[in-house]
Amino acid sequence: DLESQRIIGVEALARWLHPKKGLIPPYEFIPRAEENRLMIPLGEVIFKKAVMQLKQWQDAGIFQGKMAINVSGVQLSEPYFITRLESIRQDIGVDASMIELEVTESFIMTNAKESIETLQKLKNLGFTISIDDFGTGYSSLSYLKMLPIHKLKIDRSFVQDLPDDKDDKAIVRAIIALAKNLELEVLAEGVETKAQEAFLIENWCDSAQGYLFSKPMSREDFELFLRKN
Repeated sequence: DLESQRIIGVEALARWLHPKKGLIPPYEFIPRAEENRLMIPLGEVIFKKAVMQLKQWQDAGIFQGKMAINVSGVQLSEPYFITRLESIRQDIGVDASMIELEVTESFIMTNAKESIETLQKLKNLGFTISIDDFGTGYSSLSYLKMLPIHKLKIDRSFVQDLPDDKDDKAIVRAIIALAKNLELEVLAEGVETKAQEAFLIENWCDSAQGYLFSKPMSREDFELFLRKN
């Protein structure tokens, strides 16, 4: 949170530790998993592990923030997706409002009508919904006002050259203003410098994530990080 400087959330990141090839980044295996629809069972495993971890942290009293989990368009188009997600959440016993589902803007715009219906059902169940990588998916403003969402996440491509690039400054200010007028939260991705953070605070951005605060880390390292902070 940029106002209080408190840690208010964590994002679950998928990494594949291959026995021979080592650590394989998600941009190499997620697209393939989406192509062959393995993303549906894989997405369930990721969701379940993330929510179980959140439950453990809540029970231990070391973290009371939200768990953000990326959701693939392939998962959203699966007929039983919502039922499966809600069943897993109820079995684990975590309040839906503490789970933030991130959906990419590009997928929403590809299937706008269906996406709105699915996201509305998820919102009705109490999940927090955010649009990931906002600004890269060519949103129609007429659809944006109808989307049942809570948060816009400004894509890192607009943040990386702040505060020096005048075009990026204008775009980020416009996205923040748009979010505020739509009564949405706004988060900046990829924040790496104090100068970027200062610009975002000056322009009333709600929250931020990125290497300035922490690089991706294991569960164990995050628990140490929380205790130190």
